[in-house]
Amino acid sequence: MFDVNNKNLPSEIQSANNINRTNSNNECTNQKYIHRLNTNNSDCICLQNTQSSNNSPAKSQCGFFEMTWDIFKNIIGIGKRPTNTSAFSVKEPEVITAQTPLKIAEEQSIQSEKQNMTDISKLSISEKRNLLKKLSAENNENNNKDSIDKIVKSIGIDTRPLTEEIKNGFYEALSSIDSKDSKFRTFDFENPDFKIGLEYSRENFIKDIDEITSHLSEQDKNTVCGYFGFELTNVYSHKVINGYPSILNNGDELEKIQNPELKETIEKMQPLVKNFSENNKIKIDEENEVSKEMNKIIKAFPEFLTEIGKKQHGTHSFTLDIHSLKVLQGVINNPDYEKLPQNDKTALKIVALFHDITKREWINDKLHPLESALDIKYLLQKLDIDESEKEKIYKIAKNHNWLELYNKRGSEIIPEIADELKNGNDFKMACILTEADLKAVQRNGMFYKCFKNDLERGKDEVGEAVDKLQKLNK
Repeated sequence: MFDVNNKNLPSEIQSANNINRTNSNNECTNQKYIHRLNTNNSDCICLQNTQSSNNSPAKSQCGFFEMTWDIFKNIIGIGKRPTNTSAFSVKEPEVITAQTPLKIAEEQSIQSEKQNMTDISKLSISEKRNLLKKLSAENNENNNKDSIDKIVKSIGIDTRPLTEEIKNGFYEALSSIDSKDSKFRTFDFENPDFKIGLEYSRENFIKDIDEITSHLSEQDKNTVCGYFGFELTNVYSHKVINGYPSILNNGDELEKIQNPELKETIEKMQPLVKNFSENNKIKIDEENEVSKEMNKIIKAFPEFLTEIGKKQHGTHSFTLDIHSLKVLQGVINNPDYEKLPQNDKTALKIVALFHDITKREWINDKLHPLESALDIKYLLQKLDIDESEKEKIYKIAKNHNWLELYNKRGSEIIPEIADELKNGNDFKMACILTEADLKAVQRNGMFYKCFKNDLERGKDEVGEAVDKLQKLNK
């Protein structure tokens, strides 16, 4: 959206009130914003103009200008390009034309769901994530902090500050990984025989938990696993982990569970969860240095353990752990990475490691960019970093699929992408990440070769829009 009162916008936009318009039945929210609407005949630009009287509350009426979306884009200086129909496939969201009823419904839904959070253990991980997305939405987060904290903890995210030793170890690992003589830079992650091992593997952990809980009903299984922040579900006949196994709850929480059988099961599970999440180690026999640095990382962020050996959908040549490390390797080997200041390098390495952390096993998970970004946002509470750095990491992770959206929706999505990544080097960093991400899908960079031209075109067109926004904000 574009604020009509923004003095930096072109005069054509600032004088938008003078454009001839007709009334619409659509109601809108906020004050004096231009946005896009679908009419029965064509796309038009709408000015939201709040009106009120002494006898009635403020109400926003929407007027359709005699100005098309394409004309509007030309006014703000963003060109068009044909949509590449051969590119990524994503479901395009519906255009919402009646925004006030939608916002009211969302707010009512949030309030209703918050009231039902007294027994959050009955919600699935997916339901918790959906609620977290709603509560964490812009302008909602501060009002919903207690509820957000409860959900974050219930999916196993540990937000407690790290000890200085563990935190320093994490930063030392990140620094060592991109040093000039680092073996991580040249490690052969594409070797078909290469696998990342764990002393207590994810497969064995799932098997052990499944055996311990085999006598319980599905609801009781969810209760005992939920106590430790995760759930086991079936995907294509495979048992998978959702959430992050962790020891976050204390004796007070255990006392709330009245069923003695469930208490006994939880007590049996506790050492297994502890061994998996706190006492575990990565084993890479070929390169002790890589193992050493990765173990410092999982000591700080044991949540990464859920990626080890996780299968991806058929397009991918690699398990999720190897994909993530290949992305990190591609990022630090990109010549543009060397041009970044140190704080941006650190931020980009963190995004590369965790950008897919919530990605569902075996399936093409279109929800993971936002969900992973949210998890990263709360995981970063462990580190003593500025809010601006957290927001940067969140924005880049959230938009790591920007090229997919650009290829699907063409020039109409450019303003949205540019607005999300307009700060500092955010878009440059997103481009570095995207190139590494594409190269880490299939062996020998075959997937990247299919979309290399799209990436270069996206860099130019979105980059031009980012430059315009940055100049307006100076």
